[in-house]
Amino acid sequence: MSALARPLHAGLLRVLHAGYEASLLPSWMRFRAAAACPEQAQTARLALLLRTNAQTAFGRRFGFDRIDSVRAYQSSVPICRFDAMTPWVRRVAHGEPNVLTREPVRMMEATSGSTSANKYLPFTDGLLREIGAATHPWLFDLLHSCPGLAGTRSYWAISPVTRSGQSTPGGIPIGIE
Repeated sequence: MSALARPLHAGLLRVLHAGYEASLLPSWMRFRAAAACPEQAQTARLALLLRTNAQTAFGRRFGFDRIDSVRAYQSSVPICRFDAMTPWVRRVAHGEPNVLTREPVRMMEATSGSTSANKYLPFTDGLLREIGAATHPWLFDLLHSCPGLAGTRSYWAISPVTRSGQSTPGGIPIGIE
């Protein structure tokens, strides 16, 4: 890159970072509002998830339609190891709808663990939005708190590269796009 182009490039990166930071502000504001009343925010979120997924196989098995509090959820849905979820995830992988979520499964992500072979995690569009809702406030805070990052390069990755052409027995793609 020429000596003349370098400052223009850095200036453009600063403008792009400022625009990106501005786009993250609403997520940061929602997070701050929820953080001010965490119990209320978490209770409302749990109620929405239970209501949305009450008619899934998992929701019917554990009575999501009868759960009206965090305590009722804790009493109704047991804490378990991933192995206990394997039959449910296998049904999803074979293409059965409405097993764990009402929302269609968009992809499965393979993750290796220390206790067994690959485990497959179902991803929906809603889960991807939840990941954004969790990371966007953090990114906003990072960019806002460290203005020196503007105009610099960065690389972010949360998942392995998509394994092109691989899919579950039910035809669900494996790997985040």
